[in-house]
Amino acid sequence: MGLIFFISSPVLAEESLVYEDDNGSPLYPLTIITEPANAKVTILNSSVDYTPGVRLSPGRYNILVSHPGFKEEKGYIEILSKEWIGRVVLQSVESEPDVDRAAIEAEWQRIKEEKKVLKKAHETLANDRMELEKEKVHIEKQQKKLILQQLELAQAQFDIDAQRLEISEKLNRLERLAKEGVVPVAKKLVTTKNLSDAKHTAAKEAAAAKEAAAAKEAAAAKEAAA
Repeated sequence: MGLIFFISSPVLAEESLVYEDDNGSPLYPLTIITEPANAKVTILNSSVDYTPGVRLSPGRYNILVSHPGFKEEKGYIEILSKEWIGRVVLQSVESEPDVDRAAIEAEWQRIKEEKKVLKKAHETLANDRMELEKEKVHIEKQQKKLILQQLELAQAQFDIDAQRLEISEKLNRLERLAKEGVVPVAKKLVTTKNLSDAKHTAAKEAAAAKEAAAAKEAAAAKEAAA
């Protein structure tokens, strides 16, 4: 077994990709690029099987990288609050490894492009979520407005029903009084007013007649004096 050492060339992502487990705890991707490319990566202190981009909880993990014909390497990484990406180069037991650096660089570029795509997808989802929240608030306002209108309509209907009931009760009372031969108050008031007007008219006519009689007497007295 090779000498234990800290895994070389760690590269922390500039923009962290954060996931969550079923309990809502954060998970961060781990990717180890190996030379040779098909070397086996094992997480010694976790039951999770390693695959590129495996999502792990924050913590310290012991890593073993091995490949037939190469010295295995063991080290540790610490995942804090960002995605962890690093490289491990194994040394050949017999000679210097024939490393396909072009393939490794291509893989590295592929990972970077995938990160860009994921970042854009996350931004799109965040914008969609904001639009949905705005639409939800708008719908809730409209629902409250409709509820208030329904309450106003219900109150108006209640008032109309109350007025109808009051009118119906008055009509029933008038019909009952008419059957009993009792003059309604409203009719009495009208009759009283008519009597008052008649008295006033009679008084005016009497005064006019008195003035006419006085005028005739004055005329007769004038003729007698002449």
